[in-house]
Amino acid sequence: MYFLLLRIYRFYLLNLNQITRIDPYEKDTHLAVLKSGIQIPVSKSGYLKLKDSLGI
Repeated sequence: MYFLLLRIYRFYLLNLNQITRIDPYEKDTHLAVLKSGIQIPVSKSGYLKLKDSLGI
């Protein structure tokens, strides 16, 4: 098994296989919701990288 890791915020590396959805949060941020229910903040630049990595 392999992990697809991406830095989405200053202190967070995210395993892309664990994302269930991405919700808007505040002005320029989003929340990545994981399979476990944990919500992780995603910065504006992290969101752009995340969209590119997921192909959305």
